[in-house]
Amino acid sequence: MKIKKSIATAIVSQLDAIIAAMNEEETRLKPTLDQLDESYRRSAQNLIHYMAFRSFDVRKMQKHLKNLGLTRFANAQAHIKASALNIRYLLNLVMDKNAKKALRKHWSIKKGKKLLNRNTKNLLGYRSKGRRVRIMVTQPTEAAYNYELV
Repeated sequence: MKIKKSIATAIVSQLDAIIAAMNEEETRLKPTLDQLDESYRRSAQNLIHYMAFRSFDVRKMQKHLKNLGLTRFANAQAHIKASALNIRYLLNLVMDKNAKKALRKHWSIKKGKKLLNRNTKNLLGYRSKGRRVRIMVTQPTEAAYNYELV
């Protein structure tokens, strides 16, 4: 698997901007946070971080993260800043040349998905318009010889 440095760098840059926005919003709203009960303060901080995150168009970044096998932040609402920091850290590690060599031997997620889609079409045919799924029914071998069973 080959990870393009330009893509990883672009993701890290966007994450840097998002994390900076999270920090700025938290600083801006600090007086409000300080007025909250201690038991709700961390949740309020996370909400501020999440709102800052959602102010960015992250669709392209999410697609690249998915192809790298990393979180797309779909379930990171409860820990959005920690997730962004972790992904940034991991991408910086991956951009190291020694780490890349170990990944080259394996299929990429993107290639695996293409193969799965191709094989699914070959086995089950094209999907109907407006549908994402196909239905396959399995029956015992006896059904091939016993029409009444079918």
